[in-house]
Amino acid sequence: MFGTLIRSLDVPDTATRLRTALEGRYTIERELGAGGMALVYLAHDVRHDRRVALKVLRPELASVIGAERFLAEIKTTANLQHPHILPLFDSGEVGGIVFYVMPYVDGESLRACLEREKQLSIGTALRIAREVSDALTHAHARGIIHRDIKPENIMLQGGHALVADFGIALAVANTGAARLTETGMSLGTPHYMSPEQAMGERTLDARTDIYALGCVVYEMLAGEPPFTGATAQAIVARVLTDEPRPLRELRHTVPPAVDDAVLTALQKLPADRFATAGEFAAALSTDDRVPTRRLAHRVETARRSPRDVVLAVLLVVTAIGALAWGLTHAAARPPVVSAPLIRFHFPAEFARMGSGSAIGMSPDGSQLALVQFASEGLTTRLALRRLDRDEIVVIPGTEGALSPFFSPDGHAVAYAEGPRLKRVGLNGEQPTILTDLGGADIVARGTWAPNGTIFFTSRRGQLFRVSAAGGTAERIAQPPTGRYDAPIWLPGGRILVSSQPTNSEDFELVVLSVETGRVLARLGRGLGVQYVETGGRGYVTFVSPNAALTSMPFDAQKLQRDGPNTAIPGFQAPVRGRSLLAAVSATGTVAYATNDLANKELVLVSTAGESVVLPAGIRAFRGPRFSPDGRRITVDVEPGGDLVGDVWVLDRQPGTFTRLTFEGSSVFPEWTPDGSAVLYSAVGKSGSREIYRVPADRSAAPSLVIRSSSPIFEAVQSSDNTLLYRETADSTGRDIVRVPAQGKPTSFATSPFQEVSPAISPDGRLVLYMSDESGRDEIYVRPMTGAGRVQVSSTGGTEPRWGPGGREAYYWSKDTLFAVSITPSPALAVEARRVVLTGRYSHEPFHSNYDVSPDGKHFVFVRPTDTATRMEVTVLLNWFGHGGQTNAP
Repeated sequence: MFGTLIRSLDVPDTATRLRTALEGRYTIERELGAGGMALVYLAHDVRHDRRVALKVLRPELASVIGAERFLAEIKTTANLQHPHILPLFDSGEVGGIVFYVMPYVDGESLRACLEREKQLSIGTALRIAREVSDALTHAHARGIIHRDIKPENIMLQGGHALVADFGIALAVANTGAARLTETGMSLGTPHYMSPEQAMGERTLDARTDIYALGCVVYEMLAGEPPFTGATAQAIVARVLTDEPRPLRELRHTVPPAVDDAVLTALQKLPADRFATAGEFAAALSTDDRVPTRRLAHRVETARRSPRDVVLAVLLVVTAIGALAWGLTHAAARPPVVSAPLIRFHFPAEFARMGSGSAIGMSPDGSQLALVQFASEGLTTRLALRRLDRDEIVVIPGTEGALSPFFSPDGHAVAYAEGPRLKRVGLNGEQPTILTDLGGADIVARGTWAPNGTIFFTSRRGQLFRVSAAGGTAERIAQPPTGRYDAPIWLPGGRILVSSQPTNSEDFELVVLSVETGRVLARLGRGLGVQYVETGGRGYVTFVSPNAALTSMPFDAQKLQRDGPNTAIPGFQAPVRGRSLLAAVSATGTVAYATNDLANKELVLVSTAGESVVLPAGIRAFRGPRFSPDGRRITVDVEPGGDLVGDVWVLDRQPGTFTRLTFEGSSVFPEWTPDGSAVLYSAVGKSGSREIYRVPADRSAAPSLVIRSSSPIFEAVQSSDNTLLYRETADSTGRDIVRVPAQGKPTSFATSPFQEVSPAISPDGRLVLYMSDESGRDEIYVRPMTGAGRVQVSSTGGTEPRWGPGGREAYYWSKDTLFAVSITPSPALAVEARRVVLTGRYSHEPFHSNYDVSPDGKHFVFVRPTDTATRMEVTVLLNWFGHGGQTNAP
């Protein structure tokens, strides 16, 4: 399923390599069994003349955790010395194989015992439970949580319990928590996972082990775990929503006190369980005439209303994804190899874009192509991360790249660069142009079909195809209204596209004929990501309107839904319009990025280079603007990302930071010329973005200023009350519209390209704005009234602002802030250009993310703290299958 990166461990080859590498140290005798995390061998410890169990960590776990980090963490468990804990003898790495050594138990696992006996006597079950509790008490007192208590990890020797695999559970957990490589992983077994573990919580305490032990005790007495199901999701759903049946309903000889103790250990909330394993053990020894408290609780919960059940099911949909499991059977029988769901993380830098995709994944799921800002500035570039390696490698020559997607063999990446579709080989080849739309359009996103054809969409919403060897692009289809985006190749030669209606931010999944462009099927709302085929079943993955990454079982022959949708867990990077921070491989590996937007600060920088952090805290700041008198700064705070936030005002003299709006969608504030009010964009009653005005002292409620048939994202006002606003139109993308104080709206800067970030000079005569009409972002200046324009920037530019007096324009080019002298008459001209400063500040693609003070002596910037420039990429392995069986309901 995971291509060359994850593959089944070759047993004979591994044994041979181990025998050779460990010769003179350990003699490998035979294989004992296999599980989701390790292969287990019976070996002879040559130095100490004893039999040992030598466990080999599976390569997918080793590649995620890292050998050195795993071995460093596992040493902690060597200090766990307890009669009911299986100790760690040795560990190491040879020839890329990570191993650890424990005593060989000449007995059987509790799992093998239960498979043979099904149920244990009450006395035996309670003795085992108390011994395991004693072991857990010892470990918990030292801050060590097992996290994977289950019958497979409880060995029986001479009738007594020995808890195994503290080492691997701790190493996996601590590697994630301590961020030794800024990598995390979640592993577990669904029948014994606590609700908080199933929900994906990283911080777990001793009560998680108590819950798991409660499940084990329940199974020893009842013959089955408290919750069962046909799939992992079904089990986790029951863990989160159902109450276990009282043991006495299944086995009337169970003492009431024991029933009560087990049900207490199985409570959903950790606070309702025993605080310590010792308390659980003591409760299991309580006089059996004590009445049970939890039976009454179960009767009450059985009366839940349908509404409660619906809410619980919604909780399950969001929580199932934290599941990560592997069923291990280490008995002396043919090994059972499962494919556990594995979650891990790594940090990466991304270019925050308003459109396109920032992640591409190879079909086999082994590689990621990431869109980053170039180290020297605002230009984007591609970087490659192979999941079996730690480093992220820049792909040379890919400046300006967006929306990468891989060739079917994973050896090349195609990407958009303005009007050009380009290709770069991953073996050191230089990028080449496959096709060029010229000045007519800009490439959006694409998909590379197995037959050597690339299908791609343009920003104007047309669907094209071109040979992967290059040539003239052929237009296949364009909707009668709206636009197509995000093409996905389907079996049978069809294309799945996302159709966006006019003046809407939502998409509809539509299947098209490659030959005719005709619509063959409509699958519902969503922005498509990938088609996955695994376990004999197909899935369409997409981002739903509520920003959930979703898998939909799909019959590619009948072109219809083949089951209920399932939310893929943990996706927290919402998509609106056309931006996307998620990718899925053709084999079902999932990757998505989450951005910690909150780690930013407002900083005041003088023209001499001195900087002062403003007293507004660490927040998700964006678009600061000085008031006309320079005393106040308005800014939007976007804690959730995706244009979800509110407008605030910082008064520099008293240092107060006050919230100005409360709509939750207010962004891009701009002062009115007299400083009495602030204009901003917010979602109105129409459901679309509109421009509102609110008094700076909040003496009145916000009032509507502009409503349009298209969403409006920012507006600026001149001294004569002329308004300029940026809207998103269907046919021409982002345009700037002019509204005189007395008159109707007229086009100011409209083209098939993107015109954004309008800035009006203090005297109201000139306007700066940004456009990508040349194939890259540049700054232009033109009169407020009249024709003609002059290019201000020369090597790319973004985020224009005016200096005092309107005779100097500022803009960013890469990480350098430039100032340019503007001469308005006798003819509009650009003259001297100078460097103002350089630095790493936060930038916005369509809205200036800084301002110049009215006296020209200071700038206000949004500056990331140490970690804010990095996002976290989460990768899920085997979400769509377990041992060849689909996990989707």
